[in-house]
Amino acid sequence: MLVASLSFVALTACQVSGHPTQIGSAANGPGGDVATGGAPAVVGASDAAGSAQSLCGKINGTKEIAADLFFGRDVKGGRPVSDAQIRQFLADVVTPRFPGGFTTWRTQGQWLDRDTRHVVREDGFVVNIVATGTQDTLDHLGEIRREYIKRFRQQAVGLVLTDACASF
Repeated sequence: MLVASLSFVALTACQVSGHPTQIGSAANGPGGDVATGGAPAVVGASDAAGSAQSLCGKINGTKEIAADLFFGRDVKGGRPVSDAQIRQFLADVVTPRFPGGFTTWRTQGQWLDRDTRHVVREDGFVVNIVATGTQDTLDHLGEIRREYIKRFRQQAVGLVLTDACASF
C-alpha cells in the first residue's frame, strides 16, 4: 500500500563475487525506473560502488539507507493480526518515528520448521523506509521492532538495511 502518490528513485549497489551487479531502482512502486526509462542499469561488479555514486549525483540524490522491516501476522494461540491492527500500529508507532513517509506491501513467507520438518507459511507485510543512516534512525527501527514483538506476541521482526541513494 503506497501511503501517498510519491515519485522517487532509490539506487543501491552490491558486489557479488566478480559477476555483473544490478543497480536496483524503484519509481512509483515495483517495476518502474525513472532514471533508465524502465530498464534496470547493469554494471560490472568492480564498478558498482563508483557507478552508484555517479548515478546518485545525476539524480541530485543523497546517501541514505533503505530499511525493510518484515512483520509476521500469525499470533501463537490467537487470531492473526488484522488489517485494522496493522493500520493502528503504523499510525501509532511507525509514522511518529518516520513522519516523512514509508511504503508497505503484503507478503507471504515460507520456511521449513527445524523441529517438525513441516513447511510453515505465514502472511505478513513489509515496511520500507528510506532515511538517513544515523543512530537516531537505528534507534527508531529498534523501537518499532520491539513494540511489534511485544504488542503482537511475535518471536522476531526482520530487518534488512541497504545503502541507498535517494532523490525525492
